[in-house]
Amino acid sequence: MPRRRGCLPPRRGPAHETPVRGAHRARDLRHERRDRGARGRRRARDGRAKARREDHPQRPLGAYGRSKIEAERRCREALERGLDVTLFRPMSLFGPRMTGVFILLFDWVQRGKNVYLLGAGTNRVQMVSAWDVADACLLAAERPESRGTVLNLGADEVPTVREQVDALIAHAGSRSRVVPFPAGCLRTGARLLTHLGLSPIVPEHYLLADRTFILDTARAKAVLGWQPRFSNVRMSIEAYDWYCRHGERYRPQAGAVLRLLNALS
Repeated sequence: MPRRRGCLPPRRGPAHETPVRGAHRARDLRHERRDRGARGRRRARDGRAKARREDHPQRPLGAYGRSKIEAERRCREALERGLDVTLFRPMSLFGPRMTGVFILLFDWVQRGKNVYLLGAGTNRVQMVSAWDVADACLLAAERPESRGTVLNLGADEVPTVREQVDALIAHAGSRSRVVPFPAGCLRTGARLLTHLGLSPIVPEHYLLADRTFILDTARAKAVLGWQPRFSNVRMSIEAYDWYCRHGERYRPQAGAVLRLLNALS
């Protein structure tokens, strides 16, 4: 769909439609198994926050979060009609061809630019490898007892955001420096840019980037025998290496805000 360079998509654009349409499509397919993931994130206050279980209250902040709840609702409708559905809630997905805010990070590190963090980076944000999610899907297809179950998916090894970025910079041999930004100031500016249609990130990023997000994956391990193979650092390094080989096709479009940040770097 048409989009101005460096601007956000319409509020009910792909971020809203993709999870909902995906769930609707999975519901209508007539296969033996139905495995459908709907991403879920949980709010927490600091790096010591307790991991959130599947029954933690859902409080979506924007269209993307609301669309995932709607996708789960449609999956439950499919369950009521007798289809075989397992609902996955993976954290931020890392793997080949990934897009989004992390491409900005990879681009900055590859070019030796400053890496800007919201806050001090002492929070922890769990992620999950696409390969680990694929493993969970295959395991669910083999286990009838997983039908109708909601399962969190995420890495076991989750350092602080600052530690993870530092590890990536060291791996890349980059001259990039980490530059923390006061969270309150950056949020105020990002809200204004969002209102003007100029923000390079969606509201969920600047509202939550300095919070800790850890999901409790004990249920997936118990029900499926699933075990994540990738740590946060390993999956980010492998995704970065892939970006370095194929980055020309996926390099972020430089809107006005990104051009300014690059100039200041």
